[in-house]
Amino acid sequence: MTVFYFTATGNCLEVAKSFGDARLLSIPQVLNSEECEFRDDVIGVVFPVYFSDVPNVVKRFLYEVKLKADYTFAILTYGEARGVAVNRLKCLSRLVGLNFSYVNTVKMVDNYYPLYDVECQVKNLHRKQVDRKIQAIKTDIETRRLRAGNPDLLDWMLGVTILFKPDYTKHSARFYVDEARCTKCGMCARVCPSGDIVAKPGVMPRFKTKFCEACGACTHNCPQNAIRYRCERSKNRYRNHKISLQDIINANEEKK
Repeated sequence: MTVFYFTATGNCLEVAKSFGDARLLSIPQVLNSEECEFRDDVIGVVFPVYFSDVPNVVKRFLYEVKLKADYTFAILTYGEARGVAVNRLKCLSRLVGLNFSYVNTVKMVDNYYPLYDVECQVKNLHRKQVDRKIQAIKTDIETRRLRAGNPDLLDWMLGVTILFKPDYTKHSARFYVDEARCTKCGMCARVCPSGDIVAKPGVMPRFKTKFCEACGACTHNCPQNAIRYRCERSKNRYRNHKISLQDIINANEEKK
């Protein structure tokens, strides 16, 4: 089994790691490599829902990489609403000739700090029964269950509303660095999956503002909590407690 994943705060990596002996491959790093075709008996893709949609880096991955397997699955993680991301994934997969055998979602911490209180999200995580959901998905995949994963009406309505809010796409311009906190360690650039941050040890980070994925990896994983966001609702930040900072670096840092 091969599982491709995209992660900013570790939620999707937790799901990917749950498949035990599966070969795990980071989507940003695959896109930075020369390999463009993968074959296995089972292939999975794990990624988060961003603004009711499939993240841009995952769209690019599906367009540029060929996946060959007898059984394919997609697992989407989300916080409070799945929106229309599942339908968007299906439309995109049809365009590239990929028909997922199984699609499901896992409700986890919503770490979108402009809208949600991150501390409250973490406190109430136990109500989402993440471990139980992941185990059920693993059983489904082991038995090669087929599942379309259609969203319910509420998800669809919320998803359509979010998709037409242009402000949600202007993220990198809203980030700023608290210079009193920043130690110029360059960590933000190392965890950025888009290469959108210019930072070196001893130099204040700078955002290019062109390729930002709006994933929040830079601000959630800053050791000093120095990367802020204008009009943020929560000053708290989050990383999945089962995933280390080094895991995020290994997943997103461009290999040289």
